Amino acid sequence: MICIDKNLINEELMDSKSVLGLTFTYKKLSKKYLDWLFRHYYLREIVENFYDSEPDFDEEEFNMYMDYPSCEKLSCLAIWNIVSNIDEIAKQKSKFKYSKEYHTIDELKNAYNKVNQMYKDYEKIRIEKLTWQEPYFEGNWGMTQRKVDSFGRYFINKIRKYPKSIKDRLYVSEEKNEIQIYFYGRDVWEKDYWFTFERKNKNVRGEKIVHRDIKEY
Repeated sequence: MICIDKNLINEELMDSKSVLGLTFTYKKLSKKYLDWLFRHYYLREIVENFYDSEPDFDEEEFNMYMDYPSCEKLSCLAIWNIVSNIDEIAKQKSKFKYSKEYHTIDELKNAYNKVNQMYKDYEKIRIEKLTWQEPYFEGNWGMTQRKVDSFGRYFINKIRKYPKSIKDRLYVSEEKNEIQIYFYGRDVWEKDYWFTFERKNKNVRGEKIVHRDIKEY
């Protein structure tokens, strides 16, 4: 469910704004800008913030929810065979991938609708409940800087390819020595992204980099 909550976004940016005094605005992540960014800055850290909690389902009810999509395609004849033939019931029960007991189509449908409604009712809680943080930085689990940069480009390209406007989802803070990018995606991807870039002092040949104004990009 798409839900761009500006209050949640402001809460996420609050520490960076109030403690560090940073200003966040939308900036288009063009290829030119990203090439410049990775050339003059290194990606110090990526953080994936997960918002993937779920309602407290009854186990068998959820199993029925999982089985219903495949069972709802049964023909009328197949349904008649099931209700009138105990051998057919046993045969159909063996086709359930998740349910531990036999259930009628109506029972499966009711469970399916109930679980769907539980998901909808829980959505506001889910997008506010941080469940896990996955950091990517050099040295974490033996990760090299090249690998961190590779993950960064992959995640940012995923953001760039999002099929709808990201103007209300993407926030960039540009300082001389540090650039931070925040992407709000918890409503559609169950996760947000933070990218922290730090200015390089020297290039690979040991020469000083001639820095161009950020505004040019």
